[in-house]
Amino acid sequence: MSAALRTAVEAALNAIVDPCSRAAGSPMGLIDMGLVDRLEIDAEGRVQLAIVPTSPLCMMTGVFLAEARRSLAGIPEVTSVSIALDPETIWTPERMRTA
Repeated sequence: MSAALRTAVEAALNAIVDPCSRAAGSPMGLIDMGLVDRLEIDAEGRVQLAIVPTSPLCMMTGVFLAEARRSLAGIPEVTSVSIALDPETIWTPERMRTA
């Protein structure tokens, strides 16, 4: 896996903005919010990751899964995408990236 591919995958995921962060006045993408877990990209371009909801009642997880699949499929070097929802991991603000 090339560093350029990882950068492209992370950029695509981070372009998906969490609506709660937007409503709070600080729009953040999935990567910056800490909602992407276990991101793996192999040498053949297969991408595997898990999405962590901000709460067990988060109604956006389905949208995040669909948008992530769509965005990653648009990267030519990505050959397949496997995304799971990880309701077992508890999201906390400490998961967010800081500038």
